Amino acid sequence: MLKKTLLFLSFFLLTISYLISSSITYEINKAKKEIKNNNYQTAETILKELIPKTDDKKYLAEVYLLLTQCAEISEEAIIYYKKIINLSDNYLIEKAKFELAQIYFCNKEYNNAEDLFAQILQQTSSQYLKESLYWIAQTCFCKKDYLNSIDYFNRYIALGNDEVKLELSMLNIGTAYFNMNIHSSAIEEYENLEESHLNKNFTPFLLYKLGVSYENLSKYTEAIDCYKEVINQYPYSQQRLLAESKIVNLVEKGFYTSSLKMPEINSYMNKKYIVQLAAFLNKEQAGKSKAEFLQKGYDTFIYEKVVKGKNYFAVGLGPYKTKTEAQYIQNKLKKNSISSFIYKKP
Repeated sequence: MLKKTLLFLSFFLLTISYLISSSITYEINKAKKEIKNNNYQTAETILKELIPKTDDKKYLAEVYLLLTQCAEISEEAIIYYKKIINLSDNYLIEKAKFELAQIYFCNKEYNNAEDLFAQILQQTSSQYLKESLYWIAQTCFCKKDYLNSIDYFNRYIALGNDEVKLELSMLNIGTAYFNMNIHSSAIEEYENLEESHLNKNFTPFLLYKLGVSYENLSKYTEAIDCYKEVINQYPYSQQRLLAESKIVNLVEKGFYTSSLKMPEINSYMNKKYIVQLAAFLNKEQAGKSKAEFLQKGYDTFIYEKVVKGKNYFAVGLGPYKTKTEAQYIQNKLKKNSISSFIYKKP
């Protein structure tokens, strides 16, 4: 009799457990459908009601992960990712660490991002190994930890297969050396990228930085050739005006070569008028302003000017050969309620 009772209880408990599991699975799938239909508040309500109904780590991890998709702000998503990580031995921990690290990266919390990416890299069989190598490299680059950045980028290049990320990795290695003023190494890396099949998306920037690197090593002929290639091959890039400005500065200092013909020199030198839209003491603020104007459809450039002994980073359009051209642009801006004034280069 006792055996029968125990068997009955065991069967009963198993049945109840199965029904609960089936119910939770049903509710999770229901929440997924709501998320797919962009009904995030409904999905969030369903998921939050499930939390007290189970202590199964598998289900809780899945619920928390779905709640990250319903979160309106990153801080809320961070809470749920941390809950997944704190649920030891669940299959979503690495995914949670990787996605949380990306949020930290986007929030410029670079130390937190680096720590999580490093934890993933300790698991050599992780499905997030390649991506974590790339993102920890970017994180170190943003922290200006350039030597570690170069190491991680090289490791990603050895394993990665995403061509855009491979191109960016090679470009950032060159830029890391550039930012450390190791211009010979920067040139080597930039030229390796220029000659590779990966050179597709950032060529004007690459050529411009290559030119500046040559200029910093007093190799003016090579620098001017790079600047000319930017101007001639990529006339609508934002680096064109920067390249023209660089050539003008070199010509004014007497550093020019036979590759520069007199009509070219006159053309560059005669573009004196800039329609200035904003000016800042901080280069980062100027960069943000440039991005804002780009969203409005204006491809501006940043140039430096000195006013009463202070160095400013100005955002402008041009340069233009005549004041009339500049005034024409200024009037068009005025119609769109954008204030500006005309600055004449010395």
